Amino acid sequence: MKEMANSAILIYGMGGLGIEIAKNIALAGVKNLTIQDCKLAEIQDLGTQFFLREEDVGKNRAEASSSRLAELNPYVSLSALKTGLDCDSDLSYLAGYQCVILTEAPLKVQICVNNFCRQQTPQIKFISADVFGVCCGAFCDFGDNFEITDLDGEEPKEIFIEKISKGKPGVVSCFKNKMHGFDTGDHVTFREINGMTALNVLSPYMFEICDTTGEEFAPYKHGGIARQVKVSQNASFKSLEQEILNPSLLIPDLCRFEAPANIHLGFLALHRFNEKFKRFPKAWCVEDSSNLVSLAKGLNTELTNKVTTIDEDLLNVLSYTNTGCLSPLCAALGGFVAQEGIKAVTGKFTPLKQWLYLDCRDVINKEEAATPDMFTPRLVKHG
Repeated sequence: MKEMANSAILIYGMGGLGIEIAKNIALAGVKNLTIQDCKLAEIQDLGTQFFLREEDVGKNRAEASSSRLAELNPYVSLSALKTGLDCDSDLSYLAGYQCVILTEAPLKVQICVNNFCRQQTPQIKFISADVFGVCCGAFCDFGDNFEITDLDGEEPKEIFIEKISKGKPGVVSCFKNKMHGFDTGDHVTFREINGMTALNVLSPYMFEICDTTGEEFAPYKHGGIARQVKVSQNASFKSLEQEILNPSLLIPDLCRFEAPANIHLGFLALHRFNEKFKRFPKAWCVEDSSNLVSLAKGLNTELTNKVTTIDEDLLNVLSYTNTGCLSPLCAALGGFVAQEGIKAVTGKFTPLKQWLYLDCRDVINKEEAATPDMFTPRLVKHG
């Protein structure tokens, strides 16, 4: 696709999630892909970051991953940056990208980068995503006026015509009562019509068009084909700063209707915990979990749409597991975010508006109690 062949995307954070996103975008075939990370590879990274090897421990994650990532698609120009991101960073280099994707970035940095992206002309598409233990989430902001050239990516529908009435409005009947598959508001073009050459949905076999009573519309005789026309639409997104307090949440599981709102609140509490204590909650630490729940309750009072029922069990699980990074969640969310990145640069398919949260808390065995000691690094090599 022309747009993708001329696009440039930057991905920040080469952990388990970031490498999944980078891998998928490289395989999709953008022109320029930049990976950025200031962190050094640790032994824990080898569990989810599949482009790192044991000999890469102690090396910059972006630099160590770049050569293996480049092998996926020789037509993609790949570069690696070893600099970090904070609110004092010079963000001017981001102006060279059509889409910026952040992972493992503090919330304040995400807001700073998002605001910079919105100030550019044209606006840079922004995505942020994270995996914390058994929960993950993504946010999309494609600007104030994002053009979607193709809402669903499907081939335009085409039907044979049996009859077109002369009326206000005119009614088109499908040949042999075949279903047309159009929706109200769809645009169609006509060709090969005999008779009514001047050319919304009533039933699966008939649909309305314009007023055909005028003299320019000769009586319909026979034949003709109606073909759906893809019409672009514009979508407006809000900034991360606005959406934090009043999130537009996608509900992926109607059986857990309150889960996305609780995970959103939990993620905000994790970032607030990190700002307050300069670290994230320790694995299976009851004290840290209690502090996280208290922070979440306080943050809930600041939200425009408050969480009606705070799920403390879910928040506890998030606190207990946040230092880990579940590989299947990285794969699932990495594929989703990469797809959103491709939507951002091509305008094809309807993008996420604006938050997605997933969890797989059911993998936790509640019958076997875990303790922080079980997750203390022991530097023991098993062979």
